Amino acid sequence: MSLSFTYLEDSVIAEGASGNVILRGHLGGRDIAVKRMSVDRVTLAEREIRLLEVHDAHPNILRYFGHRRNVLFVYLALELATGNLSEYCDSPQYMNVLAPREVCAQITRGLKHLHDLNIVHRNLKPSNILFLLIREDEMLMKIADYAISKTLEDRESFTSSCTVGSISWAAPEMRGRPDRKTLKTDIYSLGLVFFTVLTFGRPRDRGAVTRDMILANLSDVLNGAQRLLLREMLDLMPENRPTCAEILVQPAFWPPEKVLSFLQEVFNLAPPDFNFEVYNEQVWQGDWKDLLCPTLVNRMSSRTPKPYDGCSMRHLLRFVRNLVTHRAGIRDLIPHACSSNERLVQYIDENIPNLIYYAWLTAKGTLSLENLAHFYEYPSTPGPFECPPPRPS
Repeated sequence: MSLSFTYLEDSVIAEGASGNVILRGHLGGRDIAVKRMSVDRVTLAEREIRLLEVHDAHPNILRYFGHRRNVLFVYLALELATGNLSEYCDSPQYMNVLAPREVCAQITRGLKHLHDLNIVHRNLKPSNILFLLIREDEMLMKIADYAISKTLEDRESFTSSCTVGSISWAAPEMRGRPDRKTLKTDIYSLGLVFFTVLTFGRPRDRGAVTRDMILANLSDVLNGAQRLLLREMLDLMPENRPTCAEILVQPAFWPPEKVLSFLQEVFNLAPPDFNFEVYNEQVWQGDWKDLLCPTLVNRMSSRTPKPYDGCSMRHLLRFVRNLVTHRAGIRDLIPHACSSNERLVQYIDENIPNLIYYAWLTAKGTLSLENLAHFYEYPSTPGPFECPPPRPS
């Protein structure tokens, strides 16, 4: 669609390594970004235009308004963003508006939209992920730059005999290997992006973000479920990486209210004969009570006629359920943890890092209970999590 908009050639917002330039422009009364691409890259420009014309109807995809061209350049009129992901990571101000956890979730929702349309982005990296500050307390992440994106005609895979995109952010199979690739190439790049966000941009201080560097520094990611998810996303075998939908239902990026609700509901709804003990060795070694404050364990134990078995996942979940339900009675022992849902989840995760993920995995596909379904299904319209009414302990 040819469109009338204005721009200033000397009002440069950013410059890309490939010669593309982002200019400041205007469309009616709206400030916009204008992407200028050389006519010798017209094939890439036309590909980006085709994709955006049809597929930009998602809040986490950068909007496209139209384009025009002259003998030298093609100009794309795009939504004007506030900054890119690297700038987000550099500013506590922006992190206070949108937590890193939700940043990762929004980017994944945008990528899921593309993958649902069978589009592989092929160039996910911080400079191609933008954010728009809508209000002081509201921000949207936006995936941008579709010049080398590809629609998979066979709905499964594509071939490429040369490296496309930025090599330092590309999946191993994208680096000049002639074998067929799938949507899972984006998942690997997304894992590199996640690590950058969850460690507040610190990887840049160590040079390129690589799989080996991430695995050696996973402890920089403070959330246990997020660490386990990153390992899956960076698997060298593409078929072992999760899909966007699978990432979005994992507890790695749940709000704390949903985590606490799950930890209560999964125990309350499980039948007495359900086997919770499948992943005990992945969650703790020895006695889980030794991982917690002895005074806390003693007080919690004194309030129940059933002693806690330190070798049992079922008993650990009962302990956590009671900890959440009766937090007011232990506030003097762990005041910081009891001050908010966020800090209580942090306390649980710091002391037993793998509990939340493996409790979720244990019940996945095994507990056919309607009240737990929302913990395993991707909602068609994601929104704030609402806690169900509390149950008696």
